[in-house]
Amino acid sequence: MIQYKKIEFNMKHVLYSDDFYILQRKDGVILAGSTVEHVGFDKNTDAIALNELMKKTSILIPELKGIIPENHWAGIRPGTKGNIPIIKKAENYENIFINSGHYRYGLTMAPMSAEEIYKLISESIE
Repeated sequence: MIQYKKIEFNMKHVLYSDDFYILQRKDGVILAGSTVEHVGFDKNTDAIALNELMKKTSILIPELKGIIPENHWAGIRPGTKGNIPIIKKAENYENIFINSGHYRYGLTMAPMSAEEIYKLISESIE
């Protein structure tokens, strides 16, 4: 993932193209990502990935061409077989809920996943 400082640019929607997305947070900061490397728990980043992300970003938002991101990081994305997230109440516990396994689609699945986990929690306290 890469993060750009706030610029005079106003995105109203998440931009998505070929497994790559860009979004602007409410504070104006722009996030773009991502890459996929199967490296276990290694969260090191490299210049190749950074350049790839910057190139894809500048295609979708030309105003960011030549601007160096202020942050670049790698995360670990737990996934499930078939990339179907696990959204359920934990067995044998009254107050533990699971919302996991979104792999690289966490941001795009977040709204619906949040609604589903909210329903489960709400039902459990009624």
